[in-house]
This record gives sequence, C-alpha cells and structure tokens, in this order.
Amino acid sequence: MKHSVLLATTLFLISCLASAANPVLDLRKYTEEAQAAASKGDMEQAGILYRRTGDLYRNNFFDYPAAIARYRMAIECFKASKLQDQVMTTHLALADMLLEYSTDLARRHIDTCLTMAESLEDDRCILPAISLLTEIYIIQGQYRKIVDSTENTLRHISKSTTADDDERTALNSIYTNIARSWLHIGKPDSARCAASKIFINGASDSIGLYSILSTAARIDGDWEEAMNYRMKADRLSDSINYNAYVNQLLALERENAANILQAELQKKKISNLITLIILLSVSLILLTGTIVLRHLLVVYKTKARQEEESRIQLSRMLSSQLSANRELIRHLGRTDGMIDGIADNMFRYESNPELVSKNVLSIVSEYISEESSLQRAENILEAAYPGLLRQIYSRSTKLTEEDRRIIALTACGYSTGALCAMLGISENYLNVKKLRIARKLDIKGGLTKFLKEKVNTYCSL
Repeated sequence: MKHSVLLATTLFLISCLASAANPVLDLRKYTEEAQAAASKGDMEQAGILYRRTGDLYRNNFFDYPAAIARYRMAIECFKASKLQDQVMTTHLALADMLLEYSTDLARRHIDTCLTMAESLEDDRCILPAISLLTEIYIIQGQYRKIVDSTENTLRHISKSTTADDDERTALNSIYTNIARSWLHIGKPDSARCAASKIFINGASDSIGLYSILSTAARIDGDWEEAMNYRMKADRLSDSINYNAYVNQLLALERENAANILQAELQKKKISNLITLIILLSVSLILLTGTIVLRHLLVVYKTKARQEEESRIQLSRMLSSQLSANRELIRHLGRTDGMIDGIADNMFRYESNPELVSKNVLSIVSEYISEESSLQRAENILEAAYPGLLRQIYSRSTKLTEEDRRIIALTACGYSTGALCAMLGISENYLNVKKLRIARKLDIKGGLTKFLKEKVNTYCSL
C-alpha cells in the first residue's frame, strides 16, 4: 500500500511539471470525441466538436482546407439535429473564412444563411449575413449594389431596436460600408446620414466615424473640417496605440513576474521530487522482500487452486464419460436385441411375407416407443462425441425441440426414410425443416453435409 501511494504521488508531481496547454492534444481529443458522438447518434454534440476542430485548424494551425472540411461536417451534423441556428452561424463562420479566397464560395454560404434567417425571421443571423454581403460588394467594388440594397437592409435593421453587442457590431459594419459606398459614388450627404446611425461603443467606432466624415468634408471641398475630423481620428489612434503599448508593458511585467514565480515553484517542486524519490527508493528497498514473499505465496496458492480445479474437472469428465458409455452400451444392446428379433421373425415366418412385415413393424415400433428418440440420440452423441451437440445448439437460440431432434438424429447417421419413420413426418416436411434449421444455424450448405463435417472434424482431433 505504501509503495502504491508513493508511486502515485510521484507520477502526479511529474504530470504537474509536464502539463501545459497543447492545441495538438485538444485537436486529437475533439476529433475522437466527435467521432464517438457521431457513432452514438448524438449529432448535436458531434457538430459542436467538429466546429471546435474547425476553429483550431483555422486559428491555431492556419490549415484552412481542413477547417473548411470540419465546418461542413458540423453543418451536416446540425442539419441532422434540426438545429437551424447552429447551421446558420456555422455558414457565417465558413463564409467569413472563405472571403480571403473566393467571394463566390463565400456568397453561397451567405445566401444560404440569409434564406434560412429570413424564413425564420432571425435578425441575429440576418444582420451578420448582410454585413458579410456588404463586405463582398466592397471587395468587388460594387458600391452601387450596396446602395441599391439599402432599403432591404434598413428593413431588417429597423426591427433591431434592442440590439445586443454582437448585433451592434454587425450594424456598425453595415452602416460603415453603406457610408463608404455613398462616398465612392460621390454623395457625401447620404454618407453622413448613414454614418450618423453608427453605434459608438468605443474608440475604434469613433475613428471609423471621423474617417467617413473627414472624407465627406473633403469631397465637399471643406478642407478645414476634413482636417479637424482627421486630427480627431489621429488623436484617438494615438491614444489607442499608447494604451496598447502600456497594456503590452504591463503584460510583459506580469509575464516576467509569473516566470519568476514559476521558476521558484519549479525549483521547489524539483527539490520536493528529489526528496520524494529518495524516500521512495528507501521504501522500495524495505518493501522488496515483502513483495517477493507475497508474490511467491500468491503463485503457490494460484497453482494449488488450478490443480484442484483440474482434478475436479477431470473427475467430472470421467464421471460423465462413464455415464455416457453405459448409455451407449445399453443402446447397442437394445439395438442388437431388435436386430435379433427381426432375424428370428424372418426365419420363423419366411413363408408368410405379410406376417413378417407386420411383426417387423411391431418390433421396430416397440423399439422406437421405448424412450424419447431425441434423448436417445443425444445420449449416443454425447457418448461418442462429448460436447458436439452443445457446440451446435449454441449457434442459435431459436431452435425448437423438434429442430434439436432432427439435428441429433441426422448427426447419428439415420437415413431420410428412418428419420421420417421415427418422427412420423413426410419427406417433404423433413426437407423443409432441414432448410429452416440451416438458416437458423447460419449454414451456407445443407444441414446433413454440415453435421457430417462436424463429426468428421471431431474425429480427426
């Protein structure tokens, strides 16, 4: 027990020293969990995990083809789970990534999301989709399309009176792109109208607004106003850069302090680990003798138990074999008696064939009716081939008593006529039963051939 506790503690400390965030391990974990969830039919969980693997490929490994494949797998899983909101947001994430490669591919996913969102009247997805659509128009330089679609855009925007942060971000992007489009067309007043609807959530929004207003003033020829807005935007940019620089310095100081603290903790962990290893070594030396003795004792007890079990099993086998041999001898004696009776009958009444047939039928009927043909056949087979019938019966749980009787008698080597006489059935019925039994046992060939092969295989062992 002491040995186990010390070893567990050592492994725990080593794992603590080696533990660190690893995107590769996360990727492997999410992939395995997604496959397991999909195999269990939990398509919602599988879709979420595929989405996470797509994010890892995109943000950590920059493997965009792999990310696209995982996003599409997530979409299929969400479709199977009928999670329309997840389908739409995954389409948007895929479109946002595809903007860097192909606006046509991105447009397909945006249109799909817009169609679903409009049918569901889901403004949370409509607004980001429209924002991405305006980005495509900006990239393609189709400013007139943005302006022409302003009415449809504002119809959706007017519904968002209580927009959250994500919706406001999308709205700001839409209004900014509309304003820039009016500027490229040469209508600064319309640009100012669109820019006036931008939500000011921070300095970056203010910078974008001042940039639009500065460009609009420059188009109007008001250079002084344009310069004022440009100066305001520059001051905000300088302030942001300064704050970013200060935050970076603070982050470096915190990282340095954390590294120093980590180094001290590392030294202490290493010292504790060395002490623990020394104690463990001493304990191992002390416990070695006890462990060896316990092991020898366990081996001795296991060997004695195995020998006792072997003795009991051999005794049971010999007892079963003796009983089966007695049954086989009894059956052979009865069979010999029946044959003697038939021979004696034929010798006595040789001149009267009709009486011979009648007496033979009576002798055979008496032999058959003395005991169950199934029990007799099973006893014979168990005596000759111990365990063979149990092996055959175990292939199916759907066998009836009649099925087992046919299997046992066929395995004994009785002909079709003898089986029909013993079971009181027609030959056609017997053939149908054999075919059905072969299907239950999953046999490719016929039942008789299968049983003969089983007997021959048993004899060759």
